[in-house]
Amino acid sequence: MTRINNDSSDVCLAGHPFAPIGMGEHVRATFRSLRAVYTPPRLHDIYKLVQPNEAEVAEFSGAMIEEPAPINVFHINGNEVDQVWTHISHSRPWTGYNIVYPLWELPRYPKEWAVELDRFDEIWAASRFVMEGLQEVCTKPVVHMPLATEIKLDSFMSRRFFGLPEADYVFLFFYDLRSYSARKNPQGVLEAFKKLVEKRPYTKTHLVIKVNGVDTNPQAFEDLKLQVHELHGRVTLIDRMMSSNEVKNLLRCSDCFVSLHRSEGYGFGIAEAMVLGKPVIATAYSGNMDFMTEDTSLAVGYHLVPVLEGEYPHHEGQRWADPDYEQATSYMVKLVDDPAMGRAIGKKARLHMQSYFDYRSTGLRYRDRLNEIRAALRSQ
Repeated sequence: MTRINNDSSDVCLAGHPFAPIGMGEHVRATFRSLRAVYTPPRLHDIYKLVQPNEAEVAEFSGAMIEEPAPINVFHINGNEVDQVWTHISHSRPWTGYNIVYPLWELPRYPKEWAVELDRFDEIWAASRFVMEGLQEVCTKPVVHMPLATEIKLDSFMSRRFFGLPEADYVFLFFYDLRSYSARKNPQGVLEAFKKLVEKRPYTKTHLVIKVNGVDTNPQAFEDLKLQVHELHGRVTLIDRMMSSNEVKNLLRCSDCFVSLHRSEGYGFGIAEAMVLGKPVIATAYSGNMDFMTEDTSLAVGYHLVPVLEGEYPHHEGQRWADPDYEQATSYMVKLVDDPAMGRAIGKKARLHMQSYFDYRSTGLRYRDRLNEIRAALRSQ
């Protein structure tokens, strides 16, 4: 019989703990959440493709293991399952109670991936949006397990470091060319900002677009530069590689974070901005609505439209949001006219995130569910 302990030494988090991607941040946040409430869990780096930096060695090296634990939580997506399962089972069977903790950005989860998720004993969903999609197609239990968002700055950087105007009201948008641009909707953000400039031509306003993955899609970046050129110096494109600390400082230096997305599995950028006390203008749809409230954000209305071929994988029968750009612009106008209003919203956002989505609060939710699993396993 599998031995079950009362602490997290019987829990292993498997994934990509050193990868600078969303799923890497996902497993790191779970680790820190469990550490916040009791002894840290174990960690398993599935492929070992990314070498940890000095800080990661100090934080995670003592937790690394190669053997499965009685309870294993896999931070992987449905399209990874078969390859991961084959890889980790090559030298040993991966026994125990196995949980998968995927992310997905559209309302309907692909059926062919759902079959892979059903190989696990249980499925965790990072948002209610993801949970509803999984419940429709998976046969295994799906449990809502919201993610934690906390930010620790290693150093503080000013606007001058990023080359940004000191006196302007700065809006920030994140855009990754390695993904499908239609989902993040950069054209929508540019359109809303253009209308702001038309309504307030003499107000000092600025839009910053942090762009990742330029080398993977140089033509899309050239197209973006042409669109930005029309705004005559009102927009800064930052396309260089940044450390996590630099990205968080860029958020800290902004006045407002904008996300006119069509769909989000969770919404990491929005959550991080709120943790830093920034007002967010974001589409009131999908995973981000787990933590965005009327008092803590500027939620943009929308209507649902079909996802077209080429806009995102598994688009068939899917719908996502088309945000209200006039409303987004009106929020921008209110913020530049009354910056104190934005600061007040940001303060409420920070307190909300610290109260319900910090490592400790999230860790308590994990602990409660793991204790239920332990009790069930003991009774078998």
